[in-house]
Amino acid sequence: MEKVVNWEEINKSWQESGLPQQAYCEKNKIDYACFCIWRSRQIQQGNLSSMRYKKAKIKSLDFIPLNLKKTQPKEKSHGFIEICLPHGIMMRIPTNDVT
Repeated sequence: MEKVVNWEEINKSWQESGLPQQAYCEKNKIDYACFCIWRSRQIQQGNLSSMRYKKAKIKSLDFIPLNLKKTQPKEKSHGFIEICLPHGIMMRIPTNDVT
């Protein structure tokens, strides 16, 4: 017997989760590739917005300024600032390069 998957409900649940797609799929034991294929087909057909936060009614995609204060750590730090982007993309910026 073939399992019927309600992709609309899965998509809605993913959007509400706040997780990257891949992390959501892994957590919920959903085939990530199938989810991506379904979403891309729906976007191509105009049934879905490619923007995750459609309800936010963002009129333009502007950068948000990020102000960092430089502190004097007790020891030299080799940490990172991590920024999670849609589609499971993560940007890592070494903190020792921030001025």
